[in-house]
Amino acid sequence: MTTSLHAPVTDAVSRDPITPSPSRADARPFVVASALSIAWCTTVFAWLVSGESLNFTRSVPLSNFYDVQARALMAGHWYVPHSSLWLEGIHTGNHTYMYYGPVPALLRIPVLLVTHRLDGRLTAISLMIAYVVALVFVSRLSWKVRLLVRGDDVVSRAEAAWAGAWLAVIGLGSVLLFLGSDILVYHEAELWGVALALGAFDAIVGFLMRPSWPRIVVAGVLATLAIMTRSSVGAGPVVTLGLLALGHGAVAVSRRYSARAAARRPAHARGDVRNVTASSTGPGGHHRTLEWLGIRAGGGWQTWFRGLGLVTLGPLICAAWVNEIKFSSLFSVPLNRQYYVAVSPIRRAALASNHGSLFSYRYIPTSLVAYLRPDALHFTRLFPFVTFPGPATIVGHVVYDTRDWNSSVTSSMTVLFIAALIGLVMIVAPRRAPGDRIEGHGQRWSGAHEGPQLALLRLVLVGAAAGTVGVLMIAFIAERYLADMVPLVVICGLVGFHAVVHRLETTRRPVRITVRIAVVVLALFGIWTNLALGLVYQRVIETSITPGNRNQLVSLQAQVNARLFGGSSPPVMQVATLPRPPLPGGLAVVGACQGLYQSDGRNWFVVEKRPPDGALALTMTFGPTGISARQPVIEIGTPGNGAAIAVQQLSGHRALFSYRSLAAGQAWVDGSPVDIGPGRLHHLMVAVDPRTDDLTVTLDGVTGLQYAGVAIAAPLSDSRAVQLGRAPAIAGMLPRYSGTLTPAPDPTPICSSLLRRR
Repeated sequence: MTTSLHAPVTDAVSRDPITPSPSRADARPFVVASALSIAWCTTVFAWLVSGESLNFTRSVPLSNFYDVQARALMAGHWYVPHSSLWLEGIHTGNHTYMYYGPVPALLRIPVLLVTHRLDGRLTAISLMIAYVVALVFVSRLSWKVRLLVRGDDVVSRAEAAWAGAWLAVIGLGSVLLFLGSDILVYHEAELWGVALALGAFDAIVGFLMRPSWPRIVVAGVLATLAIMTRSSVGAGPVVTLGLLALGHGAVAVSRRYSARAAARRPAHARGDVRNVTASSTGPGGHHRTLEWLGIRAGGGWQTWFRGLGLVTLGPLICAAWVNEIKFSSLFSVPLNRQYYVAVSPIRRAALASNHGSLFSYRYIPTSLVAYLRPDALHFTRLFPFVTFPGPATIVGHVVYDTRDWNSSVTSSMTVLFIAALIGLVMIVAPRRAPGDRIEGHGQRWSGAHEGPQLALLRLVLVGAAAGTVGVLMIAFIAERYLADMVPLVVICGLVGFHAVVHRLETTRRPVRITVRIAVVVLALFGIWTNLALGLVYQRVIETSITPGNRNQLVSLQAQVNARLFGGSSPPVMQVATLPRPPLPGGLAVVGACQGLYQSDGRNWFVVEKRPPDGALALTMTFGPTGISARQPVIEIGTPGNGAAIAVQQLSGHRALFSYRSLAAGQAWVDGSPVDIGPGRLHHLMVAVDPRTDDLTVTLDGVTGLQYAGVAIAAPLSDSRAVQLGRAPAIAGMLPRYSGTLTPAPDPTPICSSLLRRR
C-alpha cells in the first residue's frame, strides 16, 4: 500500500541497504570495483606516506605523541612526560597533558603490550589503516546513496566501473591523500577523525533507510570514537544524532498530545484515535517540517527518541569526562597554559586579541575565503608543476596564530566540489515528477525519481556542515584542515555523482561523451594536484627534510625540466646574494654555483654547495650488506702524522662514519648514522676547515660526522697525500673498502646543469 508524500510512513526504504536488491549477486560488480579502487588508492598512499621508501616504521619529530599517551594509559594515568610532547603539552597542576583525543593511542595498545621496538614508529601504519577505513566507509555510503537515487536498478559493469573510479577520485583527488605527506600527529588526528566520522554517518544513513537498534548502537559508538579523536569533525555525526532525537521526540510528544485530546472529546466525536494521530502528519499537520527533514522512522517514535538521545549524550559525556580529568573543564582546552605560549609572541598576541581563546566567529570570513577561493594554487615549470599560493588574506581585523600553506576545496578538489554542489541542490530542493510517491513499509520503490528518497540525507547534511565549523572559527589556516570538510563534500558529492551517472544513461550520446570527458579531465587534475601538494609539503616544506631529500627532488626537477623544456631557460634565479624566499619550491643559484638553494616559502635551504679550501668530493657505492666491520674510505697524510675516515654498515640500510688519528694509541670517533641504499650511487663530501681544523663528512647532503681539531698535516687537495679505499692495518678495520670510490668531476652537478641551460 502506497501513501502520499505527507502521509505517515514507517520506513522510507524497505530493504537493508547493505544487502543489495534483489540479490547479493547484483552488487558484486560494485563491490569488486570498490575493492580494486581501495587497493589502488592504498598503494599510492603507501608510497607517499613512506616517503617513497616503503619503510613504514620510520619516525620523525612530532610523530610519537600517541605512543607516549598509550604508555601513560597502560600505566593507569593520563599525564605524560613533559619532554615527550615538546612545546605542544599543556601544563595542568604538576603534570603535562596532550590535548589530542585518545582513540589513536588506544588503538596502539595491543602492539605496545608486546614490544617496545615500535614505540614512536607506528604513525605511518596508523595513517594507512585510517586511510583504508575512510575509503571503506565512503564505499558503503556510496552504495546507500546509490540505492536512494536508483532503487532496485541492476548494477551494470559500466556503472560499477564508474563508481570505483569515483571512489579513487575521492581517495586520491582530495586532502585525504595529502594527509599521507607527513607522519605527524596532526595528520594522524585529522585522518582518523574523518574516517570515524564517515563511519558514523554511514551508520546514521543506514538507520534512516531502515531503523534498527544495531544501527543506532553502531552510530553512537563511531560518533563517540570520532569526537574523542578530533572534536571538530567528530561533532558532525553527534549533531545529526541530536537533531534526529529531537525530531523523534517532537513526534512522540505530538502524538501523545493528539491522543489525549482525542480521548477528551465526546464519544460521538471521538472517532478512531489512530486516524486522529495519523492525520496530524497529513498535509495540514505540523509534521510536514519533520517530513521535509527526512525524519520518517516507523512506529515507536518514543522508543527511537530514547535510543537516539542516549547515543547523542554518550559521545558528549565521554569527551567531557576525559577533558575534565585532564584540564578540570568539561569542554574547553586551556591553550593559554600550553608550553608553546611561553616561546611564541605570535601565539600570545592571538590569545590576547581574542580573550584568551583561539576560537572566534570573527575568523569565519577569512577561513571561508581561504578554503573556497578558486585560485588557491600556484603553477610552475618545476616538477610537480603545482605548489601552494601565498598565505591566506586576512579579512577584517583579526590576529592569526598561523597562516600555513593551503589550497582550497574549489581548487584542489574541483570535480568533487562540482558534484557536491549538484548533490546539495538535489538534497535540499529535489526535482519531483507528478505522482512521485514515497513507498510505505514493506514496499519497494522504482527509483524513477530520486527526490523524495534524498530527503533522508537533509539532517545528515546539517550535521556534516556542523563538523566544519571548528576549522572555520580557529586562528589557524592549514591544508590539513580541509579534511574536516571531507564528510560534507563526500556525502553531497556521492549524491551528485550517482544522479549524474543515472541521468547520463538516458542522455544523448554527444552530451554524454562531453560530460564524461570533462569529469575525467577534472578528476585527473584533482589527483595530480593533491599528489603534487603532498610531494611539495613532504620534500620542500616539512621541517624534518634532509639535504639528501632536497637534493633528490631538485635533481629530478632538473631532469624533468630538461626533457620537457630543453630549449628554454629553467625557472632558476641566479643571484649574488639570496633574496627574500619565493613560494615553496623556488630555486636560486648564488654566483657561479657557489651554492644552489631551495625555498620553502619562508627560508632558503642548501641543495648543493661548493666546498671550501681543503675539501674532497667523491661518488661512492656500498658493498655487500653482510660486512659489518669498519672499512677504510680515506687515508690522509702519512702513517705517523695523518688520519683515517672509515665507514661501517649497520642494519636497516644505514651507515656510520668514523674518524681516527693515525698516531699511536688513538680511539675512533663515531658520527651519526645516515641512510644508504645498497648499489645506489651516493655523493660523499669530506671537508676540513684549514683555519679551525674542523672535519665534516656529509653523504647526499646529510651530515654524518663532525669533529673539531683533526690532526692532518697534508691538505685534502694534495692528491699525493690522499689514499682512497685503503689504509694501514688498524685493529677492527678491513684493509680495503668493499664498494667503489671515485673522485667527483663536479661537486655541484645539479647546479652546473641548470646554469648551462641558462
